[in-house]
Amino acid sequence: MRTPAADIGELRTILVVGEYGSAEDQPVSVGIVGNLLSKDRQLNFIGATATVIALEEGPTIRWSEIVPESQ
Repeated sequence: MRTPAADIGELRTILVVGEYGSAEDQPVSVGIVGNLLSKDRQLNFIGATATVIALEEGPTIRWSEIVPESQ
């Protein structure tokens, strides 16, 4: 079972690694097709999709939040 990272502020991070085409035939999107629950099991990310960033463009931030110092 895949689970999000447990570091503070990383409760919604998952790294998806695999064979997703080639440099000549890159994927355009990726989707969650099975159950992927949040750590507290309140959210199921099944059906979520994201646009794939081309390798030559490098990484970007998809979502960010301010985490209170108390956490």
